[in-house]
Amino acid sequence: AGPYTLEVSSDDPGAGTLVEAGECVPGAVAAAFCEVEKGSKDFGWVAGSPGGFRVLRKDQFMNAIVSMDSSDANSATAKFQVEVSGPGQVATELVEVGDGSFEVRLTGRAAGKYSISVTSRRVHVIGSPFVK
Repeated sequence: AGPYTLEVSSDDPGAGTLVEAGECVPGAVAAAFCEVEKGSKDFGWVAGSPGGFRVLRKDQFMNAIVSMDSSDANSATAKFQVEVSGPGQVATELVEVGDGSFEVRLTGRAAGKYSISVTSRRVHVIGSPFVK
């Protein structure tokens, strides 16, 4: 994905050259290529306080999806699920960041280790599951 220039020329001297500029945009969100942002799993998480991490949306060719209009963003976030298992219940919230990614916010009350999974249609994103 990104800008490109297409130049078409002919062997015919009178035909001239056609130059077109454009931009190739990323394709649809592909869960298997989305990923938990590197470093964001290292968040500090204290019982009773929120913690969180970011998920980067990508297409099937690993192109970052850097913007989504509000209707796309709402439907795309709804396609992701977060499951947390551990010593206590954890409230989860998915929040659009505005750059094509979304933040997963977690609040739990019991201290201990938790397994956290981010999936879409039962497909894990890269970096999921992980233990915090």
